[in-house]
Amino acid sequence: MRRTAFISHASQDADAARQICEYLEREGVPCWIAPRDVTPGREYGAEIIEGLLECPVLVLVLSENANKSIYVKREIERGVSAGKPVFPIRIREVTPSRSLELFVASSHWIDAWQPPLHQHLDRLIRSIKSAVSAVDGTSEGLGVGDRTMTVAMRRPSPFRTGRKPIAVLSALIGLGLVVAGAGWWLIGAGELQPPRPQETAPEASAPERPNTQDAVDGASAKAEKIQTERPAAPGTPESQTTKGGDHSEEVKKLLTLLNGRSGNERYRSITNLSNFVPAHLTVPEALAIIGDSANRTTLLSSYIARFPPVISLEDAHAILEPTSGADRYRTLGIIQKHLPKTLTAEQLLGIIGDSANRRTALEMFANRLSSPLSFEETRAILASTSGVERYRAILAIKNTLPENLSTEQALTIIGDSHGRLDLLSLLIKRLPQRLSMDDAMALIGTSSGVERYRTIIAIEKSLPQSLSTKQALTIIGDSHGRLDLLSLLIKRLPQRLSMDDAMALIGTSSGVERYRTIIAIEKSLPQSLSTEQALTIIGDSHGRLDLLSLLIKRLPQRLSMDDAMALIGTSSGVERYRTIIAIEKSLPQSLSTKQALTIIGDSHGRLDLLSLLIKRLPQRLSMDDAMALIGTSSGVERYRTIIAIEKSLPQSLSTKQALMIIGDSHARLDLLSLLIKRLPQRLSMGEALALIGTSSGVERYRTIQVIASRLPPGLTAEETLEIVGDSSNRDQAINLVQQQAAR
Repeated sequence: MRRTAFISHASQDADAARQICEYLEREGVPCWIAPRDVTPGREYGAEIIEGLLECPVLVLVLSENANKSIYVKREIERGVSAGKPVFPIRIREVTPSRSLELFVASSHWIDAWQPPLHQHLDRLIRSIKSAVSAVDGTSEGLGVGDRTMTVAMRRPSPFRTGRKPIAVLSALIGLGLVVAGAGWWLIGAGELQPPRPQETAPEASAPERPNTQDAVDGASAKAEKIQTERPAAPGTPESQTTKGGDHSEEVKKLLTLLNGRSGNERYRSITNLSNFVPAHLTVPEALAIIGDSANRTTLLSSYIARFPPVISLEDAHAILEPTSGADRYRTLGIIQKHLPKTLTAEQLLGIIGDSANRRTALEMFANRLSSPLSFEETRAILASTSGVERYRAILAIKNTLPENLSTEQALTIIGDSHGRLDLLSLLIKRLPQRLSMDDAMALIGTSSGVERYRTIIAIEKSLPQSLSTKQALTIIGDSHGRLDLLSLLIKRLPQRLSMDDAMALIGTSSGVERYRTIIAIEKSLPQSLSTEQALTIIGDSHGRLDLLSLLIKRLPQRLSMDDAMALIGTSSGVERYRTIIAIEKSLPQSLSTKQALTIIGDSHGRLDLLSLLIKRLPQRLSMDDAMALIGTSSGVERYRTIIAIEKSLPQSLSTKQALMIIGDSHARLDLLSLLIKRLPQRLSMGEALALIGTSSGVERYRTIQVIASRLPPGLTAEETLEIVGDSSNRDQAINLVQQQAAR
């Protein structure tokens, strides 16, 4: 098929050039564009030259890239030197470079840098068609008033072939006489007059001409003789001739003139006779006129407006029958508005056939499909597609897909399409409301990582209502976002997991991952756990204390000492303190001093823990137990320790024991006041002096006040002075001692 427009463009503007090419071809302007039309294996430069020579016009895609391209300059230079008109279309707001300006300065530019691009291309198409008509010698105006008509096409000038002027002139004169005669007969007959306004001039003013009926008879006889004597060209369909089909008289006369013409000759003849084509054509009439003409899609595009609003499928197949590939695609674009509004899948596939750009063609007609399609029809439409093409094809027919699909059918439709997850999300609503485990795994397939994660999210609402732990783990597999999926699927697992199931879900996770896993499944963990099981679940998890606080309610109400120490483990400091606080309510009801000290260990907040555990110790501590609890503490710590255990201290203490308990404690007098009730009712002189110790001043005075009621009776003056010593308020102290001694 002869091409009309050579598209010259820089490689950087390939997308814009392709859009221009596709639009021109849809509107009946065949194009030559590199690299699409370069024959593989042939020399690139030679192919460019052949394309230039083949096309009567050039379209320059003008941009800053074209200005810089030496190849664009050479193409335009060669085209202009061959006498080809150039149509610059500016896709950027630039002016031609100096190297291009010489060739396009006189051309009218089409500015197309404002999107959308296609809105600027109709002017380009009209300009190209007008230029092609001029190049081919098409008569733009046919004489009506003088009843003359140009029938013959313009032939190449004989002077270019070296023939002598006299011979050429003779041939032209002879040809002119023949054409004039035929034109007089046909036009005189009034059968092929072009549409024109109703003449208002009086009939008397019209020039005399031969009798109309005689002219008709003469023309008919002449046409019959021509058809009889001149055989049809090889390959010319019978429908081209006046004998084939039920055509109107106007069409029959046109076919008479076109009889025997084919290819470029027929195309030029049809173009010259365009004003004599009826305003309304049936498809068979149009196909009979076109025949095996060159530029078939161009002619079809010019006749499409004369067709009925809707053509039958039989007529559509008649139009499409000789086409394939890009030619069929362009033809589909021309007739699409006249095709039936509703098509079956079989009819659609028959129309598309082996068209190029099959996916785009499918998108063009997808809204005409009857809804919904059967699975077999869907599979037929998608046959031989893959990757992005299959993806876009499925999206084109998504509204007409079968209402109900099995998993196997959905996977067949998706096939090896691009965008598998998007399609799965699209089709999931057509699958059974509840998938079987086999169906779920078929949809997940061998996916992994992020892809598996997105697949599971897409089908999650259709997964089986109940899953075993093994099934849930099979679904998750090596997916990305494992914890998110586990949180999503936990509601489908048994309400109470066994210990084995729990550990299967936790797996070999550790640290933060193990922590989040336990949090996800916590509500489904066994109602009762042994200490060993709780520790197995926690393992080396992050947030160990938080988990212990969470699981403590599942442990036995009263822990054994061994269980308590197992939970505390080797922790120390703040961690040990928080652990003891977490399990305190489950500690043994009764603890020995040794056990309490073992639990406390080197914990932070030792005194707080001692205050917490004292109620579990024996009601009365032995002196050894008391000293064990006090330990080596001193100062404020010793003071607080004694205060914590005071109620559990031995009921009776000797002075020596009391002094041993107090030791070097802070607030010694406060403790002495607290312990005095546990001392003997009457102290010996030695015990009194031991309690007073080396104190002096105010401290000695206050000590005397504390122990005065326990001083021995019958003190001598010397003993009184020894007790008072260097006490402050010495006279008062002496009186106090003497009063108590006299009791």
